[in-house]
Parts: sequence; C-alpha cells; structure tokens
Amino acid sequence: MVRRLLPVLLLLPAPAAVSAQQNGSGRTAWYSEPQAARGADVFRRNCLSCHPAGQFVGAAFEKARAGQPLSVLFEQLRTTMPQDEPGRLTAQEYTDVIVYLLKQNGYPVGSAEIPADGEALAGIRFRAAKPQNLDGQE
Repeated sequence: MVRRLLPVLLLLPAPAAVSAQQNGSGRTAWYSEPQAARGADVFRRNCLSCHPAGQFVGAAFEKARAGQPLSVLFEQLRTTMPQDEPGRLTAQEYTDVIVYLLKQNGYPVGSAEIPADGEALAGIRFRAAKPQNLDGQE
C-alpha cells in the first residue's frame, strides 16, 4: 500500500518539493543519499567506460525524459544496457543508476529510497517540460 502512495509528481522543482513530497503515509518519495551513492558506484563499474559522467546531465536529458515515469528509463536500461550484456544488472542496480542520474540533475534528496519495483517506478515521473514562449524560449 505504501508503494501506491508515492506521489506521482515526485520530481517537482526544488522550491515546491518540501510540501509536494509528503504523502498520506508521511513517507517521502525522494531518493536517499546512500541509494544515490550506490548508483554512482554501479555507474562507475558498468557505464563509465562507454558513457562520460556528464552525458546524462542537463537540458537535453531533462527534455528527453520530461513527464515520463521512471519505469520508462528503467525498461530502456534493462533491455539495452550494458551494451555487451543487456539485463546483466539487478533491478536494484538499474534503479540505483536512475537515482544517481536524478542526483546529477539536481533532484532533491530525502530519506526514503525509490524501490526497485515496476509499479512504484511507474508512479514516479520526471519533471514535466517547462513551458516555452511562442518564440521557443523558456
């Protein structure tokens, strides 16, 4: 039941995060620092040889993922990475890598871990795209 209570809008901009991260159980949906550290370790051991550390940081990453549930990235990683043996990592390791990427993109840290569970990952979304003016600027 707790997993279902994770907020759908987990990844709001930081100023709104304090009030938006609470749910009915009192648990926050933000990742924990230890989970991000595990993800950094998994990334170093399995991804860094092909992907530079900054490849998944910034506007391009945010735009590509805007509004998507974390489960979409999880499935993409699970079915295509590592390139030499897709699916080799555990569900927890793939989730921890996603959490590491969240940290690298400035998403707020909390005390709760994001579970390595498809239903939970489907209920948590990346920030929605920022609206643009008619001239294409944010």
